[in-house]
Amino acid sequence: EGRGLVVPFVFSNPGPGTFRSPGPLRPRPAKLRWQNDADAIAGTEEVRVLWPVALGRNEMMRVDVIASRPPRPGIYRVELLDPAAGERVAASRAVIVPEAAPDREEARAP
Repeated sequence: EGRGLVVPFVFSNPGPGTFRSPGPLRPRPAKLRWQNDADAIAGTEEVRVLWPVALGRNEMMRVDVIASRPPRPGIYRVELLDPAAGERVAASRAVIVPEAAPDREEARAP
């Protein structure tokens, strides 16, 4: 296993009721799309994600996704795409990918 980068995403439920995931409690396929600071696609990769099962009204939940490191350090926008929903963007965030990192370093916000 190569060097990984932990990308934390935060899911929230701003709706009036409880959100319930229709699927079983197991990791499902997803895709990460990396965009560089020039808004160009810097890469995509397949990942497995344990999606939130239920979120009450105004609740938030952090979900860590283990990603491959982009080829270059820098600031990126990372989008988590849900293939079960036509690859809609389920979450996104900006991260800083440092020069060198140990295994499973957490990406930082810019």
